[in-house]
Amino acid sequence: MAMKHKILIVSVLLLIFGLSAPGQDLAALQNQIDQAKALLENNDLMSAEMFLQQVLVQDSSFAPAYFLLHEIELRRGNLTEAQQAVRKAIDFNPTDETYRERFDQIRDLVNMIRDGQREYDSGKPENAKRVYLQITEKYPDFADTYYRLGVIALLQDDHEAALKYYDKAIELSGGDEKYTRAKRVMVQKYYQDGLNAYKINDLKTAEEKLRVAISIDSTFSTAYQLLGAIKRKAGDIEKAIDYLRQGIDANANDEALRYNLAIYLQNIGDHLKALEQLKESVRINPNYVKAYTVMGRIYLSRKNLKEAEASYAKAVSLDKTSATAWEGYGAVLMEQNRYEEAVEALKNAAKYSPRNAQVYYRLAETYNYLKKYELAIEAAKNATKINSNFGAAWYEMGMSYALMGNNDDAINAFNRARLDAKWRKVAEYEIEQIRKGKPVSRQQ
Repeated sequence: MAMKHKILIVSVLLLIFGLSAPGQDLAALQNQIDQAKALLENNDLMSAEMFLQQVLVQDSSFAPAYFLLHEIELRRGNLTEAQQAVRKAIDFNPTDETYRERFDQIRDLVNMIRDGQREYDSGKPENAKRVYLQITEKYPDFADTYYRLGVIALLQDDHEAALKYYDKAIELSGGDEKYTRAKRVMVQKYYQDGLNAYKINDLKTAEEKLRVAISIDSTFSTAYQLLGAIKRKAGDIEKAIDYLRQGIDANANDEALRYNLAIYLQNIGDHLKALEQLKESVRINPNYVKAYTVMGRIYLSRKNLKEAEASYAKAVSLDKTSATAWEGYGAVLMEQNRYEEAVEALKNAAKYSPRNAQVYYRLAETYNYLKKYELAIEAAKNATKINSNFGAAWYEMGMSYALMGNNDDAINAFNRARLDAKWRKVAEYEIEQIRKGKPVSRQQ
């Protein structure tokens, strides 16, 4: 604990208990020592230390306080501080053999720790492990030994043993940051191993490593997201959904987990449940642009244009650079025959995503509805420059030329559209219409 924090704690305690005059009743001081011992037995090291510091403010020569303070420092793995505390206890009560005996024991502990570290540094982790296990038998309350055993277990990829040792260190130390951080690093290690395996498409190993991560920390939400992605990639969408639901059970207020679950639910056509998750996401995070965007897409697919417009409008109000949101907003406006507004939305989408062929296709379609054929052709050409096989863009280009009376260029564009299986039938129909001298099918 930082010295300024100790001073603050002591000051508070003095306000509570009052500063005793010299000659403080030893029985009263011992009573506070006993209370500190009880707290220490319950692994409440911080409160125990507070009592001891309060005692030492009242009587800075009270040896039992220093002696108990050394036990707290041992629990935390602070050997130097523990030795200093015992040395003060000896200085203030040199006749107590218990203190001297304990000082010798700590010196022995220091030597054993050095022996274990030397074996570890020499590349002999099993030898180091044997030394550390001996230490746990002689000095079972020294947290740092369990931490060191955890490091070795992790080196040997024995995550169960590592977790057991880290948890013991955390318990003994009252949750010291050094040991809780080690546990977090352990979780991150298995997550990173899983991510690396995922990147090389070793999905089995990736899943195994990530399952280890969540077995250590069931609230590690990023692991659930990657587990979902693994199962989705493997074609098991139901298991992907199950992993994300597990993640939400452990992290009810994680908006990203809910967002990803909504995407998976949308993939299987369960739009209503997807919307439920998205609504929860924006309740948790009212500025979650992606969630509003997907809500808009679902509403649009269900022809709920009012809700779709509101969702996309919210998205673009939160992030004016979101090309996806602008594109969706433009699509909603087109559905409402608000073509001029749609053009402005789609131009924004193109501005922020200039390599998006879909946006230029939508612009071409909108310009055709507005009878701005030259602009429609320009937009369609932009789309085909990005994706030369984009049948939809070739079709819109053909419509533009046909509506301008340029039949040769129209047929050429429709012929390019025919190469896209999705647009073959409609493109052939328009070619047939032109050759029969009939108008193309789109009504203006």
